[in-house]
Amino acid sequence: NFASSGFSFSKSKLTATSGEVGLENGSFGEVKINTTSGNIVLDCCEASTTEITATSGNVVLYDYDAAETKIVTTSGEVGLGNGSFGEAKINTTSGDVVLDGYDAATTEITTTSGDVIGTVTAPKGFFVQTVSGTVEYPVNDDWTGTFDVHTDSGDVKLSYQIG
Repeated sequence: NFASSGFSFSKSKLTATSGEVGLENGSFGEVKINTTSGNIVLDCCEASTTEITATSGNVVLYDYDAAETKIVTTSGEVGLGNGSFGEAKINTTSGDVVLDGYDAATTEITTTSGDVIGTVTAPKGFFVQTVSGTVEYPVNDDWTGTFDVHTDSGDVKLSYQIG
């Protein structure tokens, strides 16, 4: 297990075979995290570049700001809440992607069997591709972006949320 609070690094690389990785109130230039089995939680952090790879385990970024973010998981949920992202790329094989108060300039989400659900505040470009997952997204009244959603056998549910 690795946990840290209140720090600043220009370059960080964390690798865990089994165990949790938790970072809070941190500032990174570049951060790379790789886990085989264990959750990754980044809370109240900022980074220019974030790259996360997880074989089994959840990835949660809450109150997180990053210019460029890439998350790849094989089995595990990805949760992004109350953060601000420039460019975000999320790829899951069998995990859901849950966004809560999510804001990004561009977002690309690819899943094989995971659902994509949540609340989008104001992304400019939003691309989702899923083979058998469900895409369900309410957007707020400030929405000015574009959805590009592709699914082979999943459901797509979009609604406009006022207020």
